[in-house]
Amino acid sequence: DSPAPAPRWVHCAPDTVIGRWNGPRLDRLNLAGHPQVVLEKETASGWEAVTWDDDPDVEVWALGPETNSSWRYELRWSAPPAGMPLRFRVLGGTDGSAASDSCSPHR
Repeated sequence: DSPAPAPRWVHCAPDTVIGRWNGPRLDRLNLAGHPQVVLEKETASGWEAVTWDDDPDVEVWALGPETNSSWRYELRWSAPPAGMPLRFRVLGGTDGSAASDSCSPHR
């Protein structure tokens, strides 16, 4: 079993947040009704899902191969909630795991 890919934010601004990660090749992803990415905000009681990769304000792009067995992916979210820590989690580790990274866009 392999863990979920480790994501990282590369741009964290009030109008758009951009994250990247390396993951399985496109032909190895199970996209049938399964989200690959969840975007969350931090609340007083913990992390709460705000949206998933099927939201029209969220774009997920396959940027191309990283190695023979992995691809680079990018996420762009054009409507993040302002003034609170955000994170995105990449789901789908074959071991059932999810990896995450957080940022705080401010207006």
